[in-house]
Amino acid sequence: MNSLPLFIVGTILTWTLSFPIGIRAAIHRGGIYDRSTTFLSYLLISIPGFFFAYILIILVVNRFQVPVIGMETFGLGDTSWVRMVMDRVWHLLLPSVLGAVGGIAVLTRYVRGQMLEVEGQDYVRTAKAKGLPAEQVHYKHALRNALLPFVTMFGLVLPGLIGGSVIIESIFSWPGLGRIMYEAILARDYPVILTVNFISAVLVLIGTFISDVLYLVVDPRIRL
Repeated sequence: MNSLPLFIVGTILTWTLSFPIGIRAAIHRGGIYDRSTTFLSYLLISIPGFFFAYILIILVVNRFQVPVIGMETFGLGDTSWVRMVMDRVWHLLLPSVLGAVGGIAVLTRYVRGQMLEVEGQDYVRTAKAKGLPAEQVHYKHALRNALLPFVTMFGLVLPGLIGGSVIIESIFSWPGLGRIMYEAILARDYPVILTVNFISAVLVLIGTFISDVLYLVVDPRIRL
């Protein structure tokens, strides 16, 4: 339950920001926006996650003078539930943003490339030649067919609940599955290692099943 909020917020940020950025970059190919997002994406991909995390921690702590390590502020004591919730949200914000930054940079490039590939298909050129509005061509004809590879990717996101959070949970002292797995490996705690591996395998199966179901929604040609 500690890793789940971190994973959900990071995944929502990644998928909700990547598609608008990537689609607009593909539509305005070669423009200032496209070149800027391309440069920024490769920059974020190149920066190691642990280095970026320490930079964020230093900037936030020095600028706002607030704690960012752990799930809650140490010594908060008895206080109102509103303040406790806001404190938990604040501690959740920075690790979630850090976990989403790399995903946004990578997924944006995939979305742009897939959109450019679909935009060059014959049916898209035919739709443009028929005089359909640009929004309908891009978002109804092109985008729906460009979504198929990302449905497969979405199913493989669930195992990242464990593997993708090891560095973040270790840096921010977040007591989640990734940190437990890391500490269990160092301590050779085989029951914990086997349990976490079993959970990861179950998440892979669930993610694959979700992908198969989403194929029905995205592509009407696919049936059960």
